[in-house]
Amino acid sequence: MLVVWRFVTADPSFRRPPLSIWIWWLSALALLMALVVAHLQYGLGTGQLIKSIIGWAKGWAMFAVFITVGACLIIRLETLARAANIVALQTVVFTPLLVAAPSLGLPGELWVSPLKIVGGPGPEFFSFRLYSFTPDGGLRWAYFAPWAPGAGIAAVVLFSLGMADRSLYWRVAGVIGALLMVALVQSRLALIALPFVMLATYFLTRLDRPWVLVLGASGFLALGLGWGLIVEAITDAKASFDAYRSASTAVRSSLQAIAQHRIPEAAIWGHGIQDKGTHLVEFMPIGSHHTWNGLLFIKGYVGAVAFAIPLIWSTVELIYRGHRSAIARGGLCCLLGIWIYSVGENIEILVYLFWIGLVAVGRGLAKAER
Repeated sequence: MLVVWRFVTADPSFRRPPLSIWIWWLSALALLMALVVAHLQYGLGTGQLIKSIIGWAKGWAMFAVFITVGACLIIRLETLARAANIVALQTVVFTPLLVAAPSLGLPGELWVSPLKIVGGPGPEFFSFRLYSFTPDGGLRWAYFAPWAPGAGIAAVVLFSLGMADRSLYWRVAGVIGALLMVALVQSRLALIALPFVMLATYFLTRLDRPWVLVLGASGFLALGLGWGLIVEAITDAKASFDAYRSASTAVRSSLQAIAQHRIPEAAIWGHGIQDKGTHLVEFMPIGSHHTWNGLLFIKGYVGAVAFAIPLIWSTVELIYRGHRSAIARGGLCCLLGIWIYSVGENIEILVYLFWIGLVAVGRGLAKAER
C-alpha cells in the first residue's frame, strides 16, 4: 500500500520500477491465468477457485510484491541486515526452550490457526509446534516455519543478509542464530544451500577478476582430467546424502515419479490443484515437495515457464550488478537459495519466511543506487 500511495502522490522517494519488475508482475499474472484456466477445464467449482486465488495471492503474487517494494522504495542494506540479525538473535534466545521442550513433557503442537479455513497445503501449515519428529523417530525443530525444512531457506537468507551488518556483535549473533537453525532443522537442503550460496555468490560476482578466471579455468581442467574420480565421489556423496534421511528420500522420490508420470495428462495448463497422495507417499499431496514438478503438475508448462523466466532474468542481472553492489549480492544469495530449495520444496508457500531476501532482490534490481 505504501508503494501505491507514493506512486499516486508522486512522492520523490518513489522510484520507477525497472523492466525486471514488470517481468515479475507478468509472471504472476500468467500463473494466475494458468490457475483459472485449469480450474475451468476440470470444473473444480467456484469455491475451490476462490481458495486457489487466495493461495496465489499469498504465494506467487508475493514474489512480485516484495521485489517491487525493494525496487521502488529506498531501503538501505544496513536496515535489512540488522532486521535479519534481530530475527537470528531471537532464534538463539528461544533455542534452549525448544530443545528442552520434549524433555519437559511439553506438547509438540501448541495450536492451529483458524486461518486454515482459507485453505493451504495442509493443517500443519497453520499450526505452531515446539518440535516434531522425523519419520524414523528423531527430533527436529521448525522454529517459526510450518515444517522444519522450510526454516532452512529462512536461515540461508538471514545468514546472507546478516553478514552485511557493520556491527561485529550483530554479525556474530546473526551467524550463530542462522547456524543453529541449519543444525536443528536437520534439512539436507539447508546443509548444502548455505555453503553453496555463499561460495557461488562470492565467485559469480567476481568474474571480472583475472584470478577468478584463472581459478575457473584450472578447475575445469582438473574436472576434465579427474572426471572418473569426481563422478565416483559424487555418487558416493549422493548415496550418503540419501541415506541420511532414507525414509524422506523414498517418499520424495515417489512423489516426484508420480507427478512426472501424470504431468502429460494436463501438460499445458496443469491440473489446477494438488492431488491426494496414497499411503505409498504417506498421504502427501501429488505436486508437493518440488517447485518445478509442482508447477508442471498444477499449472502446466505455462506456469513453469512463467516462473522460470523472471527467476533466470533476475539471477543473471544480479550477477552482473553484484560486481559493484553489496545489496545486489544479498539479493543474489536469496535467488540462489530459491534455486536450490525449488528442488525440494514448493517455494511459493514459504515466501513469507524469506520475504526480506526478496526486498533485497528488488533493491538490487533497481536502476540507481542511493
